[in-house]
Amino acid sequence: MGSAVPDAPRGAVVLIGMMGAGKTTVGSRLARRLGWRYVDNDLAIEADAGMSVANIFATFGEEDFRRREAAFIRDALAGVGERGPVVLSVGGGAVLRPETQEAVRDAGAEVVWLRAPVDVLVERVARRRQERPLIAGDDPEATMRRIYAEREPVYEAVSTRVVDVSTAGPDDIARAIEEWFR
Repeated sequence: MGSAVPDAPRGAVVLIGMMGAGKTTVGSRLARRLGWRYVDNDLAIEADAGMSVANIFATFGEEDFRRREAAFIRDALAGVGERGPVVLSVGGGAVLRPETQEAVRDAGAEVVWLRAPVDVLVERVARRRQERPLIAGDDPEATMRRIYAEREPVYEAVSTRVVDVSTAGPDDIARAIEEWFR
């Protein structure tokens, strides 16, 4: 497929949602379907820093990570004109920052919330929770429930589309998102 998708956003789709929602998997598949470039914000930060997100949190703290995150999102969205359309997967807390919300709005991005119930998300991230600094403690389920409750109103406010990812596979989700633009 080419990048000329009828009724597509101006060139940016931003995938938001909690850890475990499938932003990376769905994002890469959606970009391939649309013929757009793909940026996983966490992977870009890790490559730039030369360390994992968990190590960035441990070494520099969450605020430093969030600052890096906001800068990479601005850069990815600002490059749409020169580098072409983009599917951008962002960390679960990225859109909590007003400057990130502004960058997404200014880019005219379609913001797709990949939503799933907390119990589904906990099950998905349980095996890799040491890689997830926000839930690496003793009670990841309680932490996930608290984080979800804090983020849900923001996700609701900034998203232009919502897709339930609790039962469909990543290919079906990417196909459904692509079809919104046809």
